[in-house]
Amino acid sequence: MSKDTSGPAFPVERDTIAEQYGSPGLTKREYFAGLAMQGLLACGALTMAQDNRIRPFNEQEISDLAFHMADALI
Repeated sequence: MSKDTSGPAFPVERDTIAEQYGSPGLTKREYFAGLAMQGLLACGALTMAQDNRIRPFNEQEISDLAFHMADALI
């Protein structure tokens, strides 16, 4: 299967959104990453072990994980 991440997540018949806002909206990859991030944050167990201590993931790590999951889905 092809990894088409450039197309819009919610295509419209005409480019009215692109004409009005200058962008077709979220890509499929961005949309899937947002859904993955929502699930990750809702579970409340975002911690990792480091130097024999448990610490919470920072914002960048959560974002990277969400995009990794989106890429796996695509």
